[in-house]
Amino acid sequence: MALTVENLCGLMIRSRLLSVDAVKGLYQRWTAESKEPASLKAFTRWLVAGGHLTEYQATLLSNGYADNMFLDGYKILDRIGRGRMAGVYKAVHALGQVVAIKVLPPSKAKDPLILARFQREARLALQLTHPSVVRTFQVGESNGLHFLVMEYLEGETLDQLLKQRGKLPPREAVRIAFLTALGLQHIHDKGMVHRDLKPGNLMLCPAPGPGENTLRSMVKILDIGLGRELFNPKSKDAKDDLTVEGAILGTPDYLAPEQARDAKRADIRADLYSLGCTLYHALTGQPPFPDQNPVRQILRHATEQPRPLREFSADIPEGLNQIVQKLLAKDPAQRYQTPAEAADALKAFLASEPEPARPKGEPAALPQYLEWLGKPQPAAPAPAASPVVPAPAPFPLPAKVAQKAAPPKPPPSAEHIRKAKRRARQKRLTAQQKAGAGPLPPRAVPGPPATPAGTPGLLKEINVAPVSVSELFPAPFGLRMSRDLFMLLTGALSVLLVVVFIVWLITSFTGDAPA
Repeated sequence: MALTVENLCGLMIRSRLLSVDAVKGLYQRWTAESKEPASLKAFTRWLVAGGHLTEYQATLLSNGYADNMFLDGYKILDRIGRGRMAGVYKAVHALGQVVAIKVLPPSKAKDPLILARFQREARLALQLTHPSVVRTFQVGESNGLHFLVMEYLEGETLDQLLKQRGKLPPREAVRIAFLTALGLQHIHDKGMVHRDLKPGNLMLCPAPGPGENTLRSMVKILDIGLGRELFNPKSKDAKDDLTVEGAILGTPDYLAPEQARDAKRADIRADLYSLGCTLYHALTGQPPFPDQNPVRQILRHATEQPRPLREFSADIPEGLNQIVQKLLAKDPAQRYQTPAEAADALKAFLASEPEPARPKGEPAALPQYLEWLGKPQPAAPAPAASPVVPAPAPFPLPAKVAQKAAPPKPPPSAEHIRKAKRRARQKRLTAQQKAGAGPLPPRAVPGPPATPAGTPGLLKEINVAPVSVSELFPAPFGLRMSRDLFMLLTGALSVLLVVVFIVWLITSFTGDAPA
């Protein structure tokens, strides 16, 4: 049965996103002002346009989901990303601080190795406080949910910018590499290694507008922790050390040769190699060794020299070319030994630049929020989870959710909602076919509520957690083999066909071809 406007009001009250009086006031305004007061779609669009709900909240409520809109002292506003292990949500604390929360799904938390990996990320990330590194505020657990509270960033990744602009002028590329090196030095000072540095893990805040350069944007290094602690969750050997020996960690386009051989032994110099690959990409518009085959690409990192920068642009100074070559040295001993050394070398090309940009100012709620974090926290100031209670009579809840308990789990994504609808429809179809009534007639699927002008798209997702090589390239065509093996066999078959063709040509010209 389709939801009504009154049902949605009841769900808003149940969710505790708005008070009873606020919902009543909104309902009265809607019925008095709207030309179609019974339209649920028009009502949800009106609520979003007025700032009473976010698009994410409105989508959940209009699909009957009203529980788990809060996590401790944080109100969930949006789902902004999904990693290999955890969902990432935009949320606001009761004190007004907007944050990003990475939630470990309960099914994953049951695995002691994955839980240990998540907790180790938290311990490491809490130590990092640098302008060029994304900040982690808090790690916690609520009703069985393990979560990590991080700085919420508004901007775009260097990867997104390069897809738009192709490449950057030397001034901009060097400045981004310089600020990244400063952040890497802080990571190194804390005894850590990133192991997946790449343009997709560098956020520019704020994002440059059309026609603007990046010289006033801050650089934030993302994905500390899980970005370097990847391992095989099914392995039975990983106990104390969470990185399985022999695992390939990182992205092939930016992977240091020694890291490909043994990621467990890679140190900060591997991050400097990745920094060199990132700088090369920013200057030329492509990584040093572009290749569709990840195995061949890893071999090229270990055995070949990249094309000189001057072949791409005569504007690149020879001194900068030498810095990039040193960053990309095959032997770690021939590279810069610390990020600070690389930053000092790059700084020579920033002599005419102003001081690196700084944020305009801390959010007004940040000092009070940090003070709250520093105090014992027996209970969060947000509304505590309360038992399910019936909604007030003027706003009845849908029958299917009126008595449903609220299990502790993250809010579902839009994809989860669509899958649930498909499963429900399939059940109805199966029931009708068993009863001999024939298949269900085709039913129009309603689209999402219209997006008000100037608002971001619904549930835009970005990749926030790096993956291993096998995950970056899933098995093609559903075959039960790794992508690497498939590409190797395909390459071998291609070579064989070429050899056969050449032999046929030779025998044809010499007259020895069979009749």
